[in-house]
Amino acid sequence: MVALTKGTLGLTVRVQNSAMVADIPATVKAAKQWVEDLPVADMGETASKLFHYLYDLNQSPLSPKVRLQILEAIKPSCLNTLNSLATVYIHSPLKYSQKLQSASELVHAIASETVFGFNTVIEDLNADKSSLEKYQKTILPAACANSLQFQSFIQLQRYQLYKTVGAKLWVQQNIIYKLAQQYDLLEHKLRKDSAPLVTIKKQLLINLVLPVSNPYQLKHGEVNEVYNSLDEIVELAELQPNNTKNCLFAYLPDSDIPPQPVNSIEVEGQAVIGLNLTALAETVEQSLKSESGGFFSRFTKKSPQVELDQELSEHLITHWSKQLNRNFIRMNSQAKTEVSIGLASSHHFLVEKLGDEVRQRFFGQKKSIKTNIEPDSLQLEQEEDSQHSFVWKNRSNSSTLSGDQKKDAFASIYKPPSKEEKQHTMEDKPFKDIKTKSRYQWTHGIVRDSSPAGFCLGFEKAPSSYAEANELITIKNIKNNQEQYNLGMIRWNRWHKNSVFLIGVEIIAPEATPVRATLDWDYAKPAYHHNGLLLPEMPNVGIDATVILPPLGYRSGQTVAILTPDDEFKLELNKKIIETDNFIQFQFSRK
Repeated sequence: MVALTKGTLGLTVRVQNSAMVADIPATVKAAKQWVEDLPVADMGETASKLFHYLYDLNQSPLSPKVRLQILEAIKPSCLNTLNSLATVYIHSPLKYSQKLQSASELVHAIASETVFGFNTVIEDLNADKSSLEKYQKTILPAACANSLQFQSFIQLQRYQLYKTVGAKLWVQQNIIYKLAQQYDLLEHKLRKDSAPLVTIKKQLLINLVLPVSNPYQLKHGEVNEVYNSLDEIVELAELQPNNTKNCLFAYLPDSDIPPQPVNSIEVEGQAVIGLNLTALAETVEQSLKSESGGFFSRFTKKSPQVELDQELSEHLITHWSKQLNRNFIRMNSQAKTEVSIGLASSHHFLVEKLGDEVRQRFFGQKKSIKTNIEPDSLQLEQEEDSQHSFVWKNRSNSSTLSGDQKKDAFASIYKPPSKEEKQHTMEDKPFKDIKTKSRYQWTHGIVRDSSPAGFCLGFEKAPSSYAEANELITIKNIKNNQEQYNLGMIRWNRWHKNSVFLIGVEIIAPEATPVRATLDWDYAKPAYHHNGLLLPEMPNVGIDATVILPPLGYRSGQTVAILTPDDEFKLELNKKIIETDNFIQFQFSRK
């Protein structure tokens, strides 16, 4: 691997050879033809070819103008490839499949090489004063904005995977900001192929606003929606040099960290640039109201539209307009624990803890079905008119070898297997060792610290691919030598140094009671019964008893029949406390 180095400005670039790398397109025309010949239908091959071309291009000596033109020529293909690869993992970032890992690594590699290319243009211009003077208002701002754009892709990829953004990325961004300030290029309008980026300032604001949107508290894929919406509205944000009035966050261009809350900045003498998000928050709020504004709303002045759902819009409004103070005392801990994710899993283990009598009360007598699977009697056979293209059939144990071949040990070993033999081997393989995985499992972890509000838990890997913000989590605790199942809600996820997966949990009940629930008129039909959790009243902290139910089919004002481990009654759903994609929590009154 060719080494990386730093230019005179401090931007990361690849070490250049004395001559062009052989057999790569070295002109703009050749690069455009090369892009047209890419195998678009094969995304993996396209991504691989793009990476290797960028890698070789960054080692080759080219003039800043030609290098920029080649990078802009292949940029659309790079953007399409990055977006296509990201769809593999953005909605399931905690699965550990090889496909997901390869896709995420390719996104990072292609974006990084593109950044190195634009950085090289900037460094080459800075090293040649005559070229800098000639291209100061054309090539230089275009290279700066494009570098920031692909840095934002790296940043986005890290947040999509709940990983930390490296300090080096913030340093690169700060260098470009200072250079743009020096030559008064922040708000210089870009032209030609870079015109869609508008200005350097716009790309910088996207990179600054995304981390203050609290991406670790977002559900899978939501940070992508925030990133896309910023392209429409981010110019409403303001940078206030040496002034933090009306700002909750500040940008520190002399540091290697993302924007910080204004009230947490303690170092005196450093440059502080206020990040005013008031207009951004107001625009999202106005967009949220306009969705149900009625007939006359169509005649009012339109603000930029933000296509975000209500929950995500409220999240952004909260974090852009309010400073959330958390003054809990945290106690460090290394205590071991076990957790389980989701409403169904919590219900399962609470029922299991109460024993077989409760299980039979809820679900009836468990049916025992014995199945004897004999591998040699199973066969997969292609059926032309079958949508699923396989059926089970009996197969005889007869071998395809002749009598003489059966006696000849060498023939049975060295004779190349026929097509039928290969097919039979592949068909039989899955049935030799049939292993089943428990539907619900405990995952071992460590309590990193605790507070009156909840826990910070650490794991070697994500406890479940469904671990996301606003999902229920059950934590196994030992109190007075007895197991206790605390019920909590996941508030944030984050990888720590790529080796420990951290989860922030807010405790919502010391222990819940499993119930079966159904709407009153369907009470006699077991098929319509749903798993639920009854949370106890906590009068000392002013919390009423509540019930947690599945997200579909229940709303305030309904009468619900409840079956508990030792009782059954009806209740009326009153105030809705929390509604997420995974569950709804109601206050209730018994009838």
